[in-house]
Amino acid sequence: MPLVKPDIVICESTYGKQSHEPLQDREERFTRIIKDIVMRGGRCLLPVFALGRAQELLLILGTTIVVTPVV
Repeated sequence: MPLVKPDIVICESTYGKQSHEPLQDREERFTRIIKDIVMRGGRCLLPVFALGRAQELLLILGTTIVVTPVV
């Protein structure tokens, strides 16, 4: 236990009361949507507000979508 006794505790609770679908289902839906857009010749812009989140999305995409090089 810390020796300091704080007067105030602030914690982020954006999703405190919200129920989410299972992570695997969300990842599959996310990658399916991205793949469908790209296969139709479209482009995706993913606004990401944190570096860690951007890296997480790239990792999810990289492990599920096979990228073929443009010749």
